[in-house]
Amino acid sequence: MKFVRIEKLDPHKLYKVCQVTIEGKPSMYFVEDDCGCLHKNILREVLALNGLPHTVIRKLGDEGYAFHGEGFVIEGMGGAKLLSEKNILLFGNSIDYDMSISKTHKEEYIRSNPEWEFKISPIPDRMTA
Repeated sequence: MKFVRIEKLDPHKLYKVCQVTIEGKPSMYFVEDDCGCLHKNILREVLALNGLPHTVIRKLGDEGYAFHGEGFVIEGMGGAKLLSEKNILLFGNSIDYDMSISKTHKEEYIRSNPEWEFKISPIPDRMTA
């Protein structure tokens, strides 16, 4: 799996995004959507890269997955598209986690990275990719 740095996002591609707070710092991790990667695999890799021990639990029924551990909080997940320089659309959700983009996490991320602008939409326009 290859993470794409925020400044390297391509406006012609769609991405999966995971919003994670690690040791109190809001972070966003992007992976190209066409690689077939699932949010649970992205999260597993994020936590491994940051040396955070964790347990993945598959819940029964439609409740999806849960990650448990210390030093991180999974805030949100969905998709992303670069609209223009330093302007990103965040959209959608993860069905496995029943979790969508977190507006609160986005606002915390902007406080640390004020040069970026984000819009949140519940559904992407896939025709623009």
